[in-house]
Amino acid sequence: MDNSEMLDGMRQLWKDQQLLDVTIKAMNEKRNNNGAKGHSVVLASASQYLKELLREAGRPWWSSHLVLEVDLPQSVITRLVEAIYERKLPLDHDTVPATLMGAQLLELSFVRDACNDFLTRQLDISNWFNTLQIG
Repeated sequence: MDNSEMLDGMRQLWKDQQLLDVTIKAMNEKRNNNGAKGHSVVLASASQYLKELLREAGRPWWSSHLVLEVDLPQSVITRLVEAIYERKLPLDHDTVPATLMGAQLLELSFVRDACNDFLTRQLDISNWFNTLQIG
C-alpha cells in the first residue's frame, strides 16, 4: 500500500463516518452544534494547532472520542475539516475572509495559500481596498 492509497482509505473512512475519534466544535455555538468529526491522526498531521490541542486534551482511558472546542464559527470549522480530507476548497468572496482567518488560527498553510491565490486572481482596481482589508 502506498501513501496515496492510505490517504484515499482515510478519506473514505471519513466520508463513511467510520472510526472517527474527534469532534471539533465552535466554542460559542452551543445549540444545534454537532461539530465536525474526523480522525485525530489526520487532523494532527494537517494542523500544528490541532496537534497541540489534541496533545493537551489527551484522551481519558474510558473514552474513545474527544471533543475539542475552537474559537471559530462552526461553518468555518466544517469547511476546513472538509478541505483537510478532500484537498480542495471552494472559495468565493463571501467565504474567503472567514476561511482565511480559520486557516491562520489552525495553521493550515495549504488553505491560507489557496485563499491568497484566490484573492490575487480576483484583484482589480475596483476591489483592491477590500482585498487589502481581508489580507
